[in-house]
Amino acid sequence: MKKKIAILLPNKEDFTKNNAGAASLWVKNYNKYSFFKETLIFGNSTSKNYLSKNFVNLNKKSIFYNSKSYLNEFLNKAPQSIELIEIHNRPHFFVLLKKINRNYKFILIFHNDPNLLRGSKTVEEKLFILKNCDEIIFISKFVKERFYYNLTNYLPIKGKIIYHSIKYNKSLSNKFPKKEKIIIFCGKLNSAKGYDVFGKAIIKILNKYKTWSSVVAGNEKRETYNYKHEKLKIYDWISHEKILNLYKKSSISLVPSAWQEPFGRTAMESSDLGNALITSGFGGLKETSHNQIIINKINEKKIFIEIEKLIKNKKKLRKIQLKNFFNRKINFQENLDNLNLIKKNIINPTLYTPAILYKKVKVLHISNFDERSNYRLENINLANKISNGLILNNYQVFNFSDRYFKTKNNFISLDNKVIDITKNIKPDVLLMGHTNSLNNETLRILKENNPAIKISFWYEDSVNKYGPDYEKNKKFTEKYKEEVENFFISTHPSAADINIDKNKIHFMPVPCSIITENYNLFKSNSHKYDIFFAVSHGVNRGILKENKTDERFSFIKELSEKLINYNFNIFGFNNIQPIWGDSLIREMSQSRFALNLSRGTPVKYYSSNRISTLIANGMPTLIDKRVCLQDFFSNDEIILYEDIDEIIEKVNFFKKNDTARKKIGEKGKLKYFELFNNTIVADYIISKTLDHKPQFKYCWDR
Repeated sequence: MKKKIAILLPNKEDFTKNNAGAASLWVKNYNKYSFFKETLIFGNSTSKNYLSKNFVNLNKKSIFYNSKSYLNEFLNKAPQSIELIEIHNRPHFFVLLKKINRNYKFILIFHNDPNLLRGSKTVEEKLFILKNCDEIIFISKFVKERFYYNLTNYLPIKGKIIYHSIKYNKSLSNKFPKKEKIIIFCGKLNSAKGYDVFGKAIIKILNKYKTWSSVVAGNEKRETYNYKHEKLKIYDWISHEKILNLYKKSSISLVPSAWQEPFGRTAMESSDLGNALITSGFGGLKETSHNQIIINKINEKKIFIEIEKLIKNKKKLRKIQLKNFFNRKINFQENLDNLNLIKKNIINPTLYTPAILYKKVKVLHISNFDERSNYRLENINLANKISNGLILNNYQVFNFSDRYFKTKNNFISLDNKVIDITKNIKPDVLLMGHTNSLNNETLRILKENNPAIKISFWYEDSVNKYGPDYEKNKKFTEKYKEEVENFFISTHPSAADINIDKNKIHFMPVPCSIITENYNLFKSNSHKYDIFFAVSHGVNRGILKENKTDERFSFIKELSEKLINYNFNIFGFNNIQPIWGDSLIREMSQSRFALNLSRGTPVKYYSSNRISTLIANGMPTLIDKRVCLQDFFSNDEIILYEDIDEIIEKVNFFKKNDTARKKIGEKGKLKYFELFNNTIVADYIISKTLDHKPQFKYCWDR
């Protein structure tokens, strides 16, 4: 394979085992297991003790060695076959290289606050990066927020988050290590890292508690602290492997940073290896682990108090250690898969998408793309999934969020706006997703202006008379019955009670996407709960309506009363607010089963949109037989029930047979992606709309 990818480290980053910084460790860990085995890593090194064999040393050749000479050396040594350059923490490298060779493709990875880095400090510099860089990666949400903080008119869409992460070996992954009475501090020994106050506190702890000792690993040439104690061992900069072994033995770790940490790798690693973690919580530190002890005010007294609490309360200390070790926040494989996918799509975007038939089809997709909710609903938003599926099928897609437009433009006509858009792009398809904000007259004008245009409509709520909000949903759907050629609904047409020509109505399954349904929850072993269920009242508000009633409450109540010895993880009832995004996934991962229970009487194929969040993320899911998903899934892919008694029977069985339970989650995920992924659903919509030959077989369209 040709060497298509070059990784360019900062010129001051040392890619050696004993002196590696955070960026080098990020590269080393992901590169080791990368799909792209022929990648070359370019950087600066003081020795030949490199972290990996594919390293190319850009040696300093004079005392005047600067960024420009470093980049010239890189260009001289980089093979001609390089297509993609992955630049770490040096945005000005990207600017210079982009101007030298516009044929390169680029990934720019920010490890620090972009506002402090040359090349990304100003609004103009950030806009240049957004416009010209193929992909941006941030090592934490905090760093991404810092990039966008002064881009007031730009939504924070571009830029993926790939955390620091490690693929721990088996001895560090499965078996809880033997802990000693050691308190550890790793990092630069300066006041920004909180070493000044840590040192004072640790001397007092060691004087008071004779059986405890402390280890420090790091150095700092610019500041000097001369803390000494017979039970305090201070190492100079040591290898990452040795630091992990220190974490493995220690019991309590301190990361009391006084500055806004971009992430906090030492916090993540020490927590992952079973330390009780005490931090300031500044910057990205809160993203490193679930169960850290956060000190709001960093000083010697506060640090002493929190350490002493853990020393005195052995049970609490042990509980936190076990919780941290077996409930790690960041998953290495998920981050690696995302990074591989980014590179695959940049190097050859057509190689990893389905075969295409219609390259020139333009789709104007009008729907709610979740800007108004700040993308809180990104993992259940059907509009984005469908648009992404259309894009993967190589259709040209124009997204227009009517709801967001109306909130920002009180005095501008939405209908005129859409008419003007269609004049400019001349779409082949107008796809309206769960919206009826346009006037009927507008649709007639669009057809007059462009007789070839096809108009389709999709709707995700129930349109069965025994379902929730039936009259409202019926009226909503029927508004365009004359102007729209095809209606795609989440209720099977045989169960739909709407006054629309039956030949126009098609069933549309809830699609899944590799972007949003990218978890393997069947692998989770950290179960605090047995059954997970989340109600989605307040989707747009994000909170529950006061005095809101839900017919599912009685079902859940009866189930919980009969499963008295089981733990339920329920949201949306009893004033427990709904959850979204990462919080939703985290709570699911702590549960053995999920219950998929939609409002109203169960009817053929209808489900709320969270069904893909459950099954396609590998969650063993309980589903009412009346929904008829047994038409697509077998008994070893989902858990079907007729009534509460059968739920109890099957939960009891699978809780005792955990291997079978996990297999259901794994097989259900594979089947859901095989049948209902967003490329298939998007192709179905287009093939019906334009009467094109389908690229796939649609198991539901019989």
